Amino acid sequence: MPRKSLPMLLFAALGACDSPSPAFMGAEKTAVEIDGSRFVVHRRENRVEVYRVSHEVLPRASEVLARAELAIRQATGCPIRKNSLKGDQALMKATLACGGEEPAPPLPANLSYECDVVDTWDIHSLEVTMEAIECELVET
Repeated sequence: MPRKSLPMLLFAALGACDSPSPAFMGAEKTAVEIDGSRFVVHRRENRVEVYRVSHEVLPRASEVLARAELAIRQATGCPIRKNSLKGDQALMKATLACGGEEPAPPLPANLSYECDVVDTWDIHSLEVTMEAIECELVET
């Protein structure tokens, strides 16, 4: 084999990889084909990680994501939670909405709170008594 062919062969072999991220290692795995696009769907509880493993020349992201959603439905039997499908033409992630229930939306990556202390001042004893702490979630 000529040396120039070796990089192309390696690139083609890597393009067909469907190894999941560490969070999905050992998860249920299903291969699905939708309109010529082949996907591998890795499922852990109500989350999925999907890899497109077919070779396609410049696939449009919107078309691949639409096919991926169909692949997820076919592989899991569940619809995806509204607006949870994220990713690109190669790797997509989503949250499932099985059993007709909409799972709670995922929490933001960075959580912080702004809190106020509610206290009272007793002028006779010269003491401060904390009554409550009121906090509000702030997305950063």
